[in-house]
Amino acid sequence: MSIYAIRLGLAQALTGVAPLNDRVSAYYPDNINPPMGIVDTVRVDFDSAFNRGSDEILIDVMVVVRRDSERTAQAELDALVPLVKAALQSDLTLGGACDDLIVTAMNGYAPLVQDEATYLAATFAVRVIATA
Repeated sequence: MSIYAIRLGLAQALTGVAPLNDRVSAYYPDNINPPMGIVDTVRVDFDSAFNRGSDEILIDVMVVVRRDSERTAQAELDALVPLVKAALQSDLTLGGACDDLIVTAMNGYAPLVQDEATYLAATFAVRVIATA
């Protein structure tokens, strides 16, 4: 299992979503340039299958938009949510980096503050199964 390859695979999947395209990062970036996709936090549950058969990786993927107005930002995320889910599940093996994945939830919209700017972010929960 390669967490690095899984991150890259998820980021690559997001590049197909307009308007994200080239504004996708496999790691939390130093600077946010919305609209943007970010492969964020990772949690690994080792040995989820009997006899150390596989690991379960839980990853948060964020989509961040400008928050010029709350209503406009929410409407932009409303339009992006189904596109992002479909893109993340377009290749369930991430080019061979994992055995399977599923987007289990979109955990709502929340303000994201960085460098005195406030954005609005939708966070997707992605469960990845990978051979240990």
